[in-house]
Order: sequence, then structure tokens, then C-alpha cells
Amino acid sequence: MPFVIAPIPLFNELCKDVYDGIKKTISLTRDGFLAATEAGISDYYERRLARYEKLHTLLSPHQPVQLRDIFVKPTLACGDLGVTVDSIYDFLAAKRVVVIQGIAGQGKSILIKNLFCEMCRDDHGFIPVFLELRDVDFGKRDIKDVAFEEIFSSNTSYPRCCLP
Repeated sequence: MPFVIAPIPLFNELCKDVYDGIKKTISLTRDGFLAATEAGISDYYERRLARYEKLHTLLSPHQPVQLRDIFVKPTLACGDLGVTVDSIYDFLAAKRVVVIQGIAGQGKSILIKNLFCEMCRDDHGFIPVFLELRDVDFGKRDIKDVAFEEIFSSNTSYPRCCLP
């Protein structure tokens, strides 16, 4: 029995249909993934800003005050280099890892919370993630997994297969 070979144009049309179908599916999946990622990050920012933008102080124990209303920009030292909070974004982008140390009550946590809130409000080219290290068990989890879960765990539209 002789074989009948489909003409090349028919084969090309069939391949094109399959390719277009796959391309559309991948595009929809990618668009959905990007939308879920954007929604997850926005939700994360909203939750964290609501938590850190207002705080109770010794002078106002019953009425929360806005962090930006009471925050005083410090000058930080890095060796012999003085760094103001205005230029700390460039400093962070260059250094990537920064250790802030000081005795209790000097405002380290307030500085970091203020920096985080400012970074959430403005686009500085990276996504800030605020992790309180006392809540992280480094023996069981990688810091990247903890950060990823921190951002996306409450987003119900984010694909669960993407969470660590």
C-alpha cells in the first residue's frame, strides 16, 4: 500500500495551528503569573504598610501616630563614610547587605521600618522585603524561601505550586 504524504503547505498550516495554540496558552499563563505576582506584591505592601506606618509611642500610648510625622533622618556611619537616609537607597543598591547595630533604644527598628515604608511608596528598582529575623528558623529554611513565602503566602490567586 503506498504512503500518502501530506503536501507541505498542509503540514505547515498544521504546525502553525499547533504553534499558535501553544503560544497563546503560554502567553495566558505568563500573563496570569505576572498579574498574580503583581497582586501578591501589592497585597504584601498594603499589609506591611498598614502594620508599620503607624505606631504607639511613650507620649502617645493610646493613639497611634504616623511614623513619617515623628521620624528624624539620622546620619549613619560606614567606616569613615557618613551616609544620610536620603542617600541610603544608593548605598543599599551598592552594598546589598547592611548590618545596623547599636544599643537598645537608639531607633534601629524604627529606622528599618521607615526605610521599608519609604521603599514601598517609591520605586527604587527593587522589591523591599521586611523580615524580622527572630521569626526565621534558619536551621529549617532558606532566607529566600522565607522572603518568597512572606510576600505570596496570603495571596490566594498566586499559584500554590510556585510557593516553596
